[in-house]
Amino acid sequence: MLFTEPQFFITRWHNIAGQGTTFFAQSAVNLLEAEGLPALKRYSDAVTRGTQVSPCFFDSDLHELLGCSSPARALPMARKAFTLGGTQFETGLEETIGATQAKTKGGEPYVMVVKLPRGRLMLLPASPLAFALRVLVAVLVAGAICYILTWHFTRPIVALRRATARLASGDFGTRIEDRSLLRRGDELSALAHDFNVMAERLQNLATSQRRLTADISHELRSPLTRLTAALGLAQRKAGPELETELARIERESERLNRMIEEMLTLTKLEASPAPQRSEPVNLAELIEEIACDARFEAETRGRMVHVDVEARPLVQGVRPLLRSAIENVVRNAIRHTPDGTQVRVALTAGGNTATVTVMDSGPGVPDANLANIFEPFYRVDSGRSHHNGSGLGLAITMRIVELHGGSTWAENRSEGGLRTFIRLPVWDREVGRPILYLT
Repeated sequence: MLFTEPQFFITRWHNIAGQGTTFFAQSAVNLLEAEGLPALKRYSDAVTRGTQVSPCFFDSDLHELLGCSSPARALPMARKAFTLGGTQFETGLEETIGATQAKTKGGEPYVMVVKLPRGRLMLLPASPLAFALRVLVAVLVAGAICYILTWHFTRPIVALRRATARLASGDFGTRIEDRSLLRRGDELSALAHDFNVMAERLQNLATSQRRLTADISHELRSPLTRLTAALGLAQRKAGPELETELARIERESERLNRMIEEMLTLTKLEASPAPQRSEPVNLAELIEEIACDARFEAETRGRMVHVDVEARPLVQGVRPLLRSAIENVVRNAIRHTPDGTQVRVALTAGGNTATVTVMDSGPGVPDANLANIFEPFYRVDSGRSHHNGSGLGLAITMRIVELHGGSTWAENRSEGGLRTFIRLPVWDREVGRPILYLT
């Protein structure tokens, strides 16, 4: 037999539901004040998806702001909440309507009206099923509160995490620009401000470092040019007894000049946001050209270069830069592979990417140092040293590949030697752009 719910259970129900609607209403008012009506609508949609509770939102002139489905039924409850304050309820057979007043920091009042899933819950017989349904409703309301709390705290954490990832990838221009996060006034807001200060300092340090490198390189070019000219005069005037020493000075001068040129190149690449004057490049043709030139250098040292082209993909980029990136890796392999062995250059394509693989039979690199060999001037404490290289070639390669939306890495071969990979997005002939950027 059905009976009317005792007042005790009605009061408990109103207390539970009132806590949820009060938190919901105050959170919505705070968001409206901080970010405006569009943010309030997004917040309402998110809560509706998570809790199946559709709110109406009224200002002090009783204008409904969210475009809810039944503002006429909600209007009397909104007027009541504006008059009496707090949270007001109207319980019917099919539903319970709750209206909660909340105020901005400036004291402007708003009212949130929600329809709660009550139905005939209060008229159920006193049975275990009725008790279980009441518990279920309480759990749903508690779940709604937890969902709102989770959304409130995880949204800024996700924003901070994404910004940290961009900063770690080398984008020193990354900043937290979410105004609502910066104006929260809590620990997360302070953390966002500290992040912006840290990012700005890192950006200034990186800029200063690039400027210093460029300035030093420019300052070294003038005395080096004069040294080269003086060396030429000395070679013409000196006798055969100084020929060996002067030739050694000439080689070291040329090496120093190459190092300065590469320092300037790396500085320009690090300051460049994207490659300019790009075009579709036939990667197979480019690799064959590089291998043809590299064979002359390899044969003088008793080494060989073998090319294995399995595909002929197009990539979008600046041809001279791509040539420099691949050539640096090939020449590095030629320097380190032993006499009588070969350097293998392979080109494969699969899905959305093309991969260039360069393999040598040299001493390899300790696994702990593999990621560091792409840093400028990094030296490996083993038999694999610079071998008259500048220590900048692989750093230039990595920056060029990153500018083209690709990635590069190295790994040791089980049979000995190093395997270096360059992966680039394939050019899509139909849409006229790369299919995928791996950044």
